[in-house]
Amino acid sequence: MPYRFQFGETKDDGYWLRALTGVVTVAALDSLWLGAVAPSLGVYSSYLDYENNDPKRGRALGALYFVVAGMVTALVVAKNNRDAAAAGAILGFYSFFTYNVVTLALTSGRYPVSAAVTDVTYGTAAIAAVTVLQHKVSQYSAKRK
Repeated sequence: MPYRFQFGETKDDGYWLRALTGVVTVAALDSLWLGAVAPSLGVYSSYLDYENNDPKRGRALGALYFVVAGMVTALVVAKNNRDAAAAGAILGFYSFFTYNVVTLALTSGRYPVSAAVTDVTYGTAAIAAVTVLQHKVSQYSAKRK
């Protein structure tokens, strides 16, 4: 098995550094995606109100970043960059696919299928990037010991 999955194992000294790296990376990628790229492409324009700066949205996204980064950090400790990317892509695909299928089902056609496909593609790539960066941070941290 190319990945080692660990649940509740805290012996790894690099866990919290990987978690912090994940939170910052997910927040940065999502800020770039939701703040610049997606609006310019019109991906969610019929679904999201980009002008609404409700503080609840920020708190909800902050909680999401901690959950996603924590999940990725807890689950993925890869042997190399390729394995980290593959594990992240799998986690990203399944989590974003699940979200988008549920959203499509619950919004009765208000959420476009094209937005769902774009979002799953983004999520797959973004979580793969997060896991590779976390792997690189782990390698750097291990070398410093």
